[in-house]
Amino acid sequence: MRSALLHDALVAAGVPDVRASGRTRSAARRMFNVVSITQRYAGHARQAGHILNQCGVGAYMSRYSVVVDEDIDRRTCTR
Repeated sequence: MRSALLHDALVAAGVPDVRASGRTRSAARRMFNVVSITQRYAGHARQAGHILNQCGVGAYMSRYSVVVDEDIDRRTCTR
């Protein structure tokens, strides 16, 4: 549920080409967010990271945020 809310918040904030987003399920890593994007311009990943940390879903109970390219599966980052 939080992965979908995180994806919707990024799209609503105007971040283009968000492919996937997610949080981990385990209690030990619940503070870890990952977003996969197709980078279109210089600073696109930085913009996605800033908005990921500032939106309500991403800011609540999170400590680490990672933005990866579209060819990296976000589920492998959260194991």
